[in-house]
Amino acid sequence: MFLIAPWIQFFQQFVQKAAAVIGLNVTASPFSYTPNQLGHVVITGGNVTQLLLMRGDVSINITGQKIIPMSIGDTIEVTYSVLPTIQFLGS
Repeated sequence: MFLIAPWIQFFQQFVQKAAAVIGLNVTASPFSYTPNQLGHVVITGGNVTQLLLMRGDVSINITGQKIIPMSIGDTIEVTYSVLPTIQFLGS
């Protein structure tokens, strides 16, 4: 019985609907977001001047990226001069 559950979870990923796209309510710059599930952040429009991905004690400048893979606990910080549209696509 213990061996069956992991296989059921594995095969469910192929038949379940994709998670909904979540439009984030972007507030004042710099805007930070920390997801509670795996997924991707998509940034469109606006004028993004700096984009940082923070994982634990490490901060990586990823300015110029538009689709960012995110793990649980990651934080993305978006600095902008013109408001961008930011969406989260859960896995």
